Amino acid sequence: CEKSRERIVKLADINDIPYALRNHAYPAKAHNLKVKEHLLRKNPKLLSETSALFIAGEKLEGNKYCDTSKEFRQGRYFYYLSGVDIPGCSLLFNFKTDKLTLFLPNIEWDDIIWSGMPMTPEEALKDFDVDEVLYAKDIEKQINSECSGFKIFTTDLDNVYGEEIKKKLIHGDTDFFYAMDEARLIKDWYE
Repeated sequence: CEKSRERIVKLADINDIPYALRNHAYPAKAHNLKVKEHLLRKNPKLLSETSALFIAGEKLEGNKYCDTSKEFRQGRYFYYLSGVDIPGCSLLFNFKTDKLTLFLPNIEWDDIIWSGMPMTPEEALKDFDVDEVLYAKDIEKQINSECSGFKIFTTDLDNVYGEEIKKKLIHGDTDFFYAMDEARLIKDWYE
């Protein structure tokens, strides 16, 4: 993770960042609230008390017959809703409480020798506009405790792990895609 931070520092010179955006966090929470607003307006039968969204980010893809990875590119919907460019993360937004939870990938202890320690939940909580940060192993428990009986929308099931989690998700809903596209269409101060 330290190597990743060094690479990001090399790529993003503070002088390249517009002055108005310096020292401001990516507005992930505001983007989730926009999606919520558009989805509830598009489908008035939905209730904020029993709705949520869950979206999984992209994962690292290895190069065939090689110990390196292809260049990583985060999925656009996940990035819009989170501002997180870390492979293997997921996001849960509870419409009832407006609580935004980021799930970091589980620590692969065998990889630490090569990659160093990944970002901790405490670091992620400081760096990203979320209310809580947990590890991927906690996704099912979190959904069961906070969103039991909810309609939980997602884009697709490609990077969702765990059959029990998949069963609880509504994937490919046209109203959900409409809400995300509308939210992305109307730019905010940060964009």
